[in-house]
Amino acid sequence: MAPGSLGLEMDVRELAFENDSFDIAIDKGLIHPSASEVGEAKPALSRAGTMDAMMAVKGDVWNPPPQVVDDCTKEIDEAIRVLRPGGTFIYLTFGQPHFRKRFLTREGTTLEIKQLGDAFHYYLYVLRLN
Repeated sequence: MAPGSLGLEMDVRELAFENDSFDIAIDKGLIHPSASEVGEAKPALSRAGTMDAMMAVKGDVWNPPPQVVDDCTKEIDEAIRVLRPGGTFIYLTFGQPHFRKRFLTREGTTLEIKQLGDAFHYYLYVLRLN
């Protein structure tokens, strides 16, 4: 971490910030789900990391378990809550739009999706509050 910067750890589904606190919020998946969530021998770093971590559960990717839908919905609800009017939520992921748009499409917002990369695509989602 850069000198003078502040690192905070909290649950993305329940952010400890006041409403309208930020101009920009970013999700770039850095925290892995716990071993129990993915059924693998990984250290339990977080029960609720970023959307990518929450989506990394076993099961049908087209029809994620209700807990995953609820957790991902709460993440976006919280991002929108802490953004000021006109604020922007930025999400960079390999998660394809048909798996992510359901969480990012919200009334009172504009969603822009950019496909990046040549052979192996990743996606930049930009959600703006109107």
